[in-house]
Amino acid sequence: MAITTRTEDVSGDGAVMEIYVAEPQGAGPHPVVIVFMEAFGVNGHIKKVANGYAEEGYLAISPDMYYRTVKGIQIGYDEIPKIMPLMQGMHDVQTSADIRIAIDFAKGLSNARADRIGCVGYCMGGTLSWLAACLNRDIKAASVYYAGGLISRQTSEKRPLSPHDYAPLLTAPVLGNFGEDDQNPPPADVKEVDAQLTKLGKVHDFKSYPGAGHGFNCEERASYHKASADDALKRTLAWFEKYLKN
Repeated sequence: MAITTRTEDVSGDGAVMEIYVAEPQGAGPHPVVIVFMEAFGVNGHIKKVANGYAEEGYLAISPDMYYRTVKGIQIGYDEIPKIMPLMQGMHDVQTSADIRIAIDFAKGLSNARADRIGCVGYCMGGTLSWLAACLNRDIKAASVYYAGGLISRQTSEKRPLSPHDYAPLLTAPVLGNFGEDDQNPPPADVKEVDAQLTKLGKVHDFKSYPGAGHGFNCEERASYHKASADDALKRTLAWFEKYLKN
């Protein structure tokens, strides 16, 4: 499906948030997919991911979750030291407010189905996708890729509650895509959250891929694992087809 793309400036919490928009050209309204960025920013890879969802018939948006600190930053995959101050400066309460800003922006788009909003996230964005699904009833389906910090053993002022502790609030079906060779989150944490969701009776489907590590979905990273990335995308599209399109 042909798409159009643009970046819009949105009034955030004390600063301007950039939101990348990829929109199908076909007649709408279209279900929405919020694409939460990796720790490297809304870069070319994340825009490509958003474009892919738009080509599948979703109105895809990707908010810049670093906007409070710096606008529009993109960090190279070999520049890990630059990431840490940005990640460590994030506060879950503020992040939740920023997720709400992105949801409200999506709901206000003329070609969007405000009643069919889903989200997907990768790495840091995987945790953001989880938080969005737990804390917002507007989210009707979520896909979580290798969510680092899904279980945070040490809480802090900036993370007063481990993300997995919000699971009782979850109303959206959640798909999980993880690597067996990952240590962020490690397989034991994935199994713990999987069991927690089962105990709570939450609709979910977690899968861990042998031979895949952290970042397996990104073809620009050394950890890219094509077979796992292809299967996880197939699963995610089927998940969204079921819960957002139907």
